[in-house]
Amino acid sequence: MLNVNRSQLQRYGVAVLSVGLALLLTILLEALIQPKILILFFAAVTVSVWFGELTGGLAATGLSIVAIAYFFSPPLYSLAIDSSTDRFQLITFGLVGLLISSLNADLRNSKRRTRTTFAQLQASEERYRQILDTSYEGIWLLNTELRTEYANQRLAEMLGYSLEEMQNRSLFDFMNQAGQLEAKYRIERRKQGIKEQFDFRFRRKDGSDLWVLVSASPILNQQGEFTGTLTMLTDIGDRKQSEDALRASESRFRRLFESNIIGINFGDLRGNILDANDAFLNLIGYTQSDLKAGRLQLEVITPPEYHHLDEEAGRQSISLDACTPYEKEFIRKDGSRVSVLVAGARLEDSNTGIGFVVDLTERKRIEQTLRYLAETSIDLATSLDYQTTLDRVAQIAVPEVADWCTVDLLNQDGTISRLPIAYADPAMAARAQQLQHYHPDPQRETPIAQVLKTGQSILVTKLSDELLQKSTLDAEHLEIVRSLNLKSAMVVPLIARQQILGTLSLATVQPRRPYSTADLSLAEDLARRAALAIDNARLYRATQEAQRATEQTANRTARLQKITAAFSEALTPYEVAEVVVNQGIAALEANAGSVSLLTEQGMTLRVVNAIGYPPEVIQHWQSFSVTAPTPLAKTVRTGTAIF
Repeated sequence: MLNVNRSQLQRYGVAVLSVGLALLLTILLEALIQPKILILFFAAVTVSVWFGELTGGLAATGLSIVAIAYFFSPPLYSLAIDSSTDRFQLITFGLVGLLISSLNADLRNSKRRTRTTFAQLQASEERYRQILDTSYEGIWLLNTELRTEYANQRLAEMLGYSLEEMQNRSLFDFMNQAGQLEAKYRIERRKQGIKEQFDFRFRRKDGSDLWVLVSASPILNQQGEFTGTLTMLTDIGDRKQSEDALRASESRFRRLFESNIIGINFGDLRGNILDANDAFLNLIGYTQSDLKAGRLQLEVITPPEYHHLDEEAGRQSISLDACTPYEKEFIRKDGSRVSVLVAGARLEDSNTGIGFVVDLTERKRIEQTLRYLAETSIDLATSLDYQTTLDRVAQIAVPEVADWCTVDLLNQDGTISRLPIAYADPAMAARAQQLQHYHPDPQRETPIAQVLKTGQSILVTKLSDELLQKSTLDAEHLEIVRSLNLKSAMVVPLIARQQILGTLSLATVQPRRPYSTADLSLAEDLARRAALAIDNARLYRATQEAQRATEQTANRTARLQKITAAFSEALTPYEVAEVVVNQGIAALEANAGSVSLLTEQGMTLRVVNAIGYPPEVIQHWQSFSVTAPTPLAKTVRTGTAIF
C-alpha cells in the first residue's frame, strides 16, 4: 500500500463530506433505518479515519454528534438535548467514534511501522548478503543432513566450484577419506552444541589440498535440537606453507645442531648458557648434567683477558643483531685452555642469542707446525759445516716434537753411527750418556733396522715392554730404557736424493699425549729437511776435500817441476843430494831430512847430505852398515818404503 501524505485541509474536507453525506442519506432513509440512525454516521467516522487518520476521525465524530443532536434529537433543530437517553446515546456515539478513530490510527501506525521495519529488514538482508558474498572468509550453512543450504562466493572460489555446483552437495564430497573420519567426529561435537575452531584440509575440485581454519557453530532450535551448522572457513594455505617452511628450517637447524659439526650454544644477555650441543660441551669438557644444573656461564669459562671481546660482541649483537667473528680461548673444566673462533647473533624479538664455536686447535697446531718447520729450515741452513749440521739435527726436535731424539747414520760399510742424543729434561743427562754407548745393530729386528731397510716410517702409539725388549741389546740397556718411562715413539727415515742416510727417532714420556698420524707427518717433514741439510753438508764437505786435494796435487806438481829443474843443474852426487834434501823438506813440510848412498862395496851407507839434525847425530851416523837395526838400513835391504 502506498504511504500517501495528505494535508490537514484534505483530511478535514473528507470528514466534512463524509458526515454531510451520512446526514443526507440518513434524512432520506430515516423511515427505513429507524431507530438505527447512527449507523451511517459510524460509516462516515470510519471513512474519515481511513482517509484523514486520527484527526479526520475526531473531526468526523464531532461533526456527527452535532448533526445528530441538531437534526434527530428532540427538540429538533436545536443543540439542546432534553432526553437523557439521547444524551447517553450521543456520548456513547462519541466514545465509539473516538475508539474507532484511535484503533484505526493505531492500525495505520502499526502497518506503517511494519512496512518500515520490513524495508529495513530487506535493506539489512541485502547488506548482509553483500557482506557474505564479498567476505574474505568462506561461509557455509549446512542442514541436518550435512548438505549445503548456503555457500558464499568466496567459499566456492576457495573450493574451485561454482555456487550452482555446490548447492545441496554433501559436506563429505569436499574431502578425502581421512578427512571424512575427522569430519564425522567434529559433527558429533556440533550435535552436542559445542563450538570450536580447528585446522582442516579440504579437497578442491582439481584434487589439490585446501588448508583452512574452521570456525564451526551449531544451529539449534528452541528445543535444543540440532538443525544444522554454520561454518566460517579462512584460507591458511600461506600460513601452512610458512609453518612447513619453518618446520623444515627448524629440522635443518636441528640436524646441524645435533650433527655436532661445530659447537652451538644458546644464552641470555646475562651470560648464562641455556642450551648447547655435544660438540660445544665436549670442546670445553662439560656434560649435559653440568648444563642442566646451570653451571655454565660465559664469564666463568672465559679467561679474563678475553672479557672485553665478549662485551663488545654483546653490544654488536644488540645493535646489529649479530657480531663479527673473533678468536678467543675457553677454559675447559680440567683447567686447560682451548682456542676457538666465535660468532653470534641475537634471536629475533628475544633477549637470547645463539653462538657458533669452531675449534681452532688443529689450525693453531698447523700454524705452530709451519712456524716450527720454517724456523727449523732456517736453523739447519745457517751452516754447511758437516759436524755442526749433525750436532743441530737431533736438537731441532726437542722439546717441540719429542722428549727424546736420536739420529743414527748409516755408514758405507753397513754399520750405524749414533749422533749425540738430545733430551728435554736436563736431569736425564746421565741416562743419555749411558744410552750413547749402545749403537743399533742393523742385523736385528728393531724399528731402526726396519726403517733403514724399507725406507718406511714407523709409528708406535703406545710402547709395549715387548717392543722395548726387542729393541735393546742387553738387560742393562733394557733397564735404562724402561727407566725413561717412554710412552710413544716414531722412527722416520732420513732420505736425500733417494738414498737412505739414516733414521730420526723421536719419543715422548708421560704425561705427554701419544703420537698420532699428524705427528708422524710432521716428523717426516722434519726428517726430509734434516736429511737435505745433512746431504748438503756432505756435499759441501766433499767439495772442500776435493778442492784441497786439487790444491795439494797442484802444489806437488809445482814442487816436482822445481826439483826436476834443480836436478838438471846438479852435476855431482853431493849436489843431487842437496837438491833432494832441500826440496823434499819443502815439499813435505818436514823438519829434517837426509840422503844416504851405498859405498862401492855395497855394504855401507854414507850420509852425503843432512839438514835439521843435531851435529852430534850427523857425526854418529855419518857411516853405518846396511845390516844395522835402523829403519833406513831396513829400507835399503828390503827396497820398501817405511812411513
